[in-house]
Amino acid sequence: MLNLRWNDIGPNGAKYLADALKINQ
Repeated sequence: MLNLRWNDIGPNGAKYLADALKINQ
């Protein structure tokens, strides 16, 4: 799991990470 805080990433970053995780699975 990535050690990133939601506040550091922001809403757009969170969506990007979610999409990236779907692709990797």
